Amino acid sequence: MPALFILPPQDIPSSSRILPVFHPRSLSLSAHTLPRRSNFASRNPGIILVFCILGSIAILVGSILLHKRQKRRRREREEREDREADLVSVKMGGRV
Repeated sequence: MPALFILPPQDIPSSSRILPVFHPRSLSLSAHTLPRRSNFASRNPGIILVFCILGSIAILVGSILLHKRQKRRRREREEREDREADLVSVKMGGRV
């Protein structure tokens, strides 16, 4: 297995079959030379706040609806089980 050396990008031979290993110094220099860009969130904090509030309200309403549906299904299942138990007790002549 060939030894991997950390070489600056200009010293890596182009005919090499090894993937280039980037020199840490060249990475740190390139990070400082990148232009600073502003983003949508930093320019419009009010809109982001509204999105967060609307998202939390949507999550709250959805969870309330899910809870109601689960409660209704649980109540229907218990009623069905009670009816089935009553039918079984009637078939057995009142003995459970």
